[in-house]
Amino acid sequence: MYDKKGLQRLLHAAFYGRRLLQIESGCTPEQIKAGIASGMIREIPGITRKGNRLFCNGCGNDHPMLFGWHSCFCCKEQKCMYCRNCITLRKISACTSLYVWNQEDFIPPQLPQKGELLMWQGRLTPAQSNASQKVIRQIEKNEDILIHAVTGSGKTEMLFYPMAYALSQKKKVCFSSPRTDVILEILPRLISVFPQLPIGVFYGGSKVRDFAAPLILSTTHQLMRFHQMFDVCILDESDAFPYRIDSTLKFSLQNALKMQHTLIYCTATPEPTLLKTLKKINVPIVFVAKRFHGRPLEVPHFFWVGNWKRKLDQGVLPYPLIVRLKKSLEQNRQVFLFVAYVEVAKQVQRILAHKKFRVLYVYAEDSRRKEKVEAFRKKEVDIIVTTTILERGVTVPFSDVMVLGSEVDLFDASALIQISGRAGRHEKDTEASVYFFHKGITSAMRQAKKQIIRMNRLAKE
Repeated sequence: MYDKKGLQRLLHAAFYGRRLLQIESGCTPEQIKAGIASGMIREIPGITRKGNRLFCNGCGNDHPMLFGWHSCFCCKEQKCMYCRNCITLRKISACTSLYVWNQEDFIPPQLPQKGELLMWQGRLTPAQSNASQKVIRQIEKNEDILIHAVTGSGKTEMLFYPMAYALSQKKKVCFSSPRTDVILEILPRLISVFPQLPIGVFYGGSKVRDFAAPLILSTTHQLMRFHQMFDVCILDESDAFPYRIDSTLKFSLQNALKMQHTLIYCTATPEPTLLKTLKKINVPIVFVAKRFHGRPLEVPHFFWVGNWKRKLDQGVLPYPLIVRLKKSLEQNRQVFLFVAYVEVAKQVQRILAHKKFRVLYVYAEDSRRKEKVEAFRKKEVDIIVTTTILERGVTVPFSDVMVLGSEVDLFDASALIQISGRAGRHEKDTEASVYFFHKGITSAMRQAKKQIIRMNRLAKE
């Protein structure tokens, strides 16, 4: 009924590296049936049972509270079960199936025909070069590795050569992070160093979703779209929320990897449980304690400001905060001002705007988040008031960092270290400062400061 080669190419283009519903694939039901009959694709039930628990094969959800019932358009049943955990991506129900490619890839990645793959003119420091070479060796062996490197150490640059090596070996490479802002930060850098390479980009609202690209940038949420696709995956900021607490994101990552693969963990603040697990299975850990420019991390200064929340409710900001904001702006610097909650960000922005500061606020669900961060980069505003959404992966030269309410539980030691790392990242920035404004010093604040001092000491050694 179908030309076998033509059907193979059609189904390969639709399903290779992906788990799709029939309606998402663009294939007809007859083409799907022919593909299953010929063994080209495999059918997976949308929802199954594992023991006494329901299990979604789309996202790995097995929590009873995250399954629901609906009147189904597909099967016409009044009570058809569906998964609520991944409903924002697509609806997976008991009557639907997912389909995956069931054969080897017969269309190799499209690499540049002329010139070099990597067009980077920079040079690695000895510590960066050592880490880069160790990653390449792990890729050769299809084994995992952790890069534990301080903020501002140049983790991305360390990965240029390993990525180029993997791509030259016709391996499919993914760079993934829990944070959209990290993807947006690294995309232009990868475009500049791999100018001839097709790059697929996957995050909520992204436009260039090229599944066939040899290099994919994806948030960990978007990895739900893939199935045994990647030979090499770089997981940046592996300890970031929500990845560290969301089992479905970890399921999606593992499901997106081929059986033989290399998973490269990258973070400045690895979780103790991850370190323990990796050591137990003998995964090598590369430690880089020095920033690429050789200067130390900025050590935070603590300032007591009393009941700052009550002051905000009265339309007033703590005086020490105002003093240091003015000082930073007088020195022609910009300021990241971190707060714990969206409502606090709105209050702070309103008070600062009333005082004629050029200021914006941003948070995770902000529909204008991308353009606000870009405005801050372009110096169209001097201060960006932000929740922890910008604690990682964002670099704006010549910026100071301030935290209002650093005693709030949301600011654990890991978050405070990452936040502090937004300062002093440019090689010519020797005046950066970090301030924690609080109504009581917490153990997390002490741990963060202690850890930063320890990293600086190790860098000297």
